[in-house]
Amino acid sequence: MKNKRNLKLGFTLIEMLVVTVLLGLVVTTATHLFTRIIRANQKARAILAIKQTGDNALAVLSQKIRSAQSIAECSDIGTTGSTITLDSNAITCSAAGITTGIGQNLVGSDLKVEGYGACFTCYSSDLRPDVVLINFTLTNNKTSFEDTSLSFSTTVSLRSY
Repeated sequence: MKNKRNLKLGFTLIEMLVVTVLLGLVVTTATHLFTRIIRANQKARAILAIKQTGDNALAVLSQKIRSAQSIAECSDIGTTGSTITLDSNAITCSAAGITTGIGQNLVGSDLKVEGYGACFTCYSSDLRPDVVLINFTLTNNKTSFEDTSLSFSTTVSLRSY
């Protein structure tokens, strides 16, 4: 009788190995899921920062273009960028950023501007105010995500004076 009672008190080695393997699988799956959630959150934050910066740059550029009385120059500098001169204030779009005449960089140092060669396209007409097409793409330099870039585009017309 004592031998049967002693045999039923513990777990076998096979049972312990099965439980250990199952716990290892659960922990590995949970860790992988947690890592993916953290990366998705970081990517969402990076895209949100790009969106906010790009929307702000478009708003500032649109306001400056609408407020201008005339477009003095609208030039494509080729591979180094493009410039638009409104009245006497120049706005330059290059890989380093979008800078206003007072040296203010609208996109910051952690973002890179792509498509800066044709950032500004100007259309003139005798019948209506001049129109400027703004088109650029912002990419985050500081993240390892390959697709953290957003394109921004708008058309702005000068106010008729």
